[in-house]
Amino acid sequence: VFSLTDALASRKRRELWVLFTRAKSAGIEDEQIHGVLVWMVKAMVLAKSESSADAAGLSPFVYTKASRAAKLWSEEELRATLQKLITLYHEARRGKEELAVALERFVLRGS
Repeated sequence: VFSLTDALASRKRRELWVLFTRAKSAGIEDEQIHGVLVWMVKAMVLAKSESSADAAGLSPFVYTKASRAAKLWSEEELRATLQKLITLYHEARRGKEELAVALERFVLRGS
């Protein structure tokens, strides 16, 4: 499931879609997929705004990975993507839309 984070972080939309469909076929829960995507975007936001892994509260491995990926994104794009992911989760919990459908739309339309 963490391969999804690499595809999202590197902005490889087609790869993200393929990995998303594989994860769904393998029975990975929507909440787990959502969780790792949110985790990666949050890590990139922290890596972009902090100068070290310690300051960001991340492991050195995660900080380095997120820092490299964050160079492909503006801070505004990262914050907007994080907001989209948080919003789609809460709207799904409120019954506005199924999380599976919202995640699929996010993957297809992009951040």
